[in-house]
Amino acid sequence: MDVDDVGVAAEQRAADLIERLADCGLDEGLNEEDLFGKDVREPFRTLCGRLAGKTLALAEHSASEFHRLRGAVTAVEKNIETEDASRGGRLDRSLTRVARSLNKNSKANQRIDVLEELVQFVQASLVIASFQQQEPATTTTPMEIEGDSVEKSVVIRRIAGLLDVECSKKCEETLENCYGKLDTALKDLPKSFTSPLLKEETFNDEQTRLLQEVNEALFSEYRIRRQTLSKRASVTLQSLQHSNRIKKEQSKEVKKVIDKGLSSMKDDPAVSFGDLFTATQADLQAFQAKVTKDG
Repeated sequence: MDVDDVGVAAEQRAADLIERLADCGLDEGLNEEDLFGKDVREPFRTLCGRLAGKTLALAEHSASEFHRLRGAVTAVEKNIETEDASRGGRLDRSLTRVARSLNKNSKANQRIDVLEELVQFVQASLVIASFQQQEPATTTTPMEIEGDSVEKSVVIRRIAGLLDVECSKKCEETLENCYGKLDTALKDLPKSFTSPLLKEETFNDEQTRLLQEVNEALFSEYRIRRQTLSKRASVTLQSLQHSNRIKKEQSKEVKKVIDKGLSSMKDDPAVSFGDLFTATQADLQAFQAKVTKDG
């Protein structure tokens, strides 16, 4: 590929990236050269600050090393204050730190590579959040994914990544490969993996009554613990709104994240006594994996 072809490819990538930034509301005043060149004019500095801030807000519950990410975002915020502070590659280096705080295996070095990774993270996080807010369907209907082709591609690539499936150029081929991987994995599992571990009919009335008493005692004790933790978390989250690191234009977005976190804190657990007799080995393994991951 000659120099002219490389330039055309970079411009095309930059044009595509501007469309994706527009979907996130982050494309104000940008041109293609801002995304693959070395200039640090005002529209690009504004983009870096807003993109880093959005990444920080969306990563609060998913970044494994949130303190590193926060430090990288702070560096971006300092480097965008003036054009002089941004020059000499300082702004690009701080933006690269943000990408590597999200993914320690990131190989992105060039400006456009870093921007593509961060935009992909933002889009994926927004899509996942929108899916989590949707009510589960009560009837079987043909599956539809709302959003543009970029959002769909992000979702499919994340699924493929979770399954360790190589992405093809066509979404249909990637989905077919994902299906094959899942089908093989499910066939290798023992039948007992998705069967209830305990059967209610194996317990007599007295044993069931005793189990209910134990459940009620634990329910009451952990309800008090959850209330205490929720109050502490509420104070901590609400204090973030007054942090000096939060710029005025970020306050509404931060408040949305905080309100969502507070609304998800319930005093009562989401499981009931009856769930004891529907729990499977798969449920137990998923719970153990979560405990191991989250500490």
